[in-house]
Amino acid sequence: MAPEHLPGPSSLAPTTPINPPSGVLIEITCRVILHPVTLVENAGESVKNHRQAIFTSPFFPCPIWPATPRPPGYGEGSLGATAGSPSLCNRACQTDEGKDRPGHAISPGAPDEGAAGPTLEGRILNSTAEALRLSALYRELEVRFSSLAALVNNQSLLIAALEERCLQVYWNHRREPLPPPLVQVVPRTAPATTGGLLDLQHPPQGNVSLEGNEPITDSLLMLIAHQRCVFTHLCVLVSRGPFRDCLQAMQAGHSTSGTYLLKPDGTETPVQAWCEHDVDRGGWTLIQRRKDGSVNFFRNWDSYKKGFGDVDGEHWLGLENIYNLGKQEDYKLLVELEDWMGKKVYAAYSSFHLEPESQAYRLCLGTYQGNAGDSLSSHNGKQFTTLDHDNDAFSGNCAHFHKAGWWYSACGQANLNGVWYSGGVYRSRFQDGVFWADYGGGFYSMKSVRMMIRPID
Repeated sequence: MAPEHLPGPSSLAPTTPINPPSGVLIEITCRVILHPVTLVENAGESVKNHRQAIFTSPFFPCPIWPATPRPPGYGEGSLGATAGSPSLCNRACQTDEGKDRPGHAISPGAPDEGAAGPTLEGRILNSTAEALRLSALYRELEVRFSSLAALVNNQSLLIAALEERCLQVYWNHRREPLPPPLVQVVPRTAPATTGGLLDLQHPPQGNVSLEGNEPITDSLLMLIAHQRCVFTHLCVLVSRGPFRDCLQAMQAGHSTSGTYLLKPDGTETPVQAWCEHDVDRGGWTLIQRRKDGSVNFFRNWDSYKKGFGDVDGEHWLGLENIYNLGKQEDYKLLVELEDWMGKKVYAAYSSFHLEPESQAYRLCLGTYQGNAGDSLSSHNGKQFTTLDHDNDAFSGNCAHFHKAGWWYSACGQANLNGVWYSGGVYRSRFQDGVFWADYGGGFYSMKSVRMMIRPID
């Protein structure tokens, strides 16, 4: 059947010749009558539309024509075609010398050699456009994920408010202390999570101590450290020491990260500490590490004062040891955080030291620098609080709700000694995870944390 409502040749726009380099086709003009396209049915009637396309380009010297001939009488007088011609259109191809070249049809599997260059260029442009499109989609997904993370935080706040309301209405006979206000900081960066919670395994409370009344000497500590290195293969034993800090150990030629004996100025008993020499020129003394939830950080004042855990793994160096290190000279603090997608961020503070126990080891910080967000400056000037030593500004005890010891205010934007939850986002009645509010919010528990100090250059 002949197509209906075909446009005449006079309705086609004239073409403009292009002046390509020598040997390139000057102009190719072809009229293609496409097959009828059935459009969307409207009001029960099927509408057919015939489209007409003009290809005028030096990049397409031999287009592929449809196999159906054009209608009789169509295109007469245009490009020298005659009515009833078996070909769809005639085209004139000229070289720069002005010699005619007879037109010919090209099969789909055999393009002209002259089209190889433009075809490669077109593929490169298409690939670039696709990469830009995917980049835009990725940015859009990041924005959506940040919105979802903020929504999770808001929902957690709402659930906590509803729980508090239920307690007030139905459990008035239970006069439990009200929890501290939840962190309402919307993080600038929302880490991705894998979901799920970890069944925490809490080791026995307290520290491992030597039995008997034998005094702890330097040689005895060296022997203990040697035995641990032999059986665990996780630390590096030094042959000399102890050192005043890890920077002195590095300056003495010990450039490998591992366990070293430190003896700060004015102290009598050396202490084992992890020296990190692979970060920012080395010489860093670790004062805290979280990595797998193997150590319970919900402890009393005495434990936090003396220190606990395994130096090769999760541990707290001890408030008294940290105080003794910091009073030797001016130190700075580096906090390294890792989320559950393996991304690491940091928060550096230009100065760091603790006041003595008579001041409850008050925290003294300098200015912030980093890409994790400043969640620790709100704790600056605050005293240390544990479950049995309430020194925070909250009406209750922040250590009770956050399940840790920390320099709480009422209660704060960081809780790096909290409960280690697996997977990132966690569900809890209180914000008791290992969180850094400016990175992930109060209900995102970090995968690993390291706090380390080093003398200021």
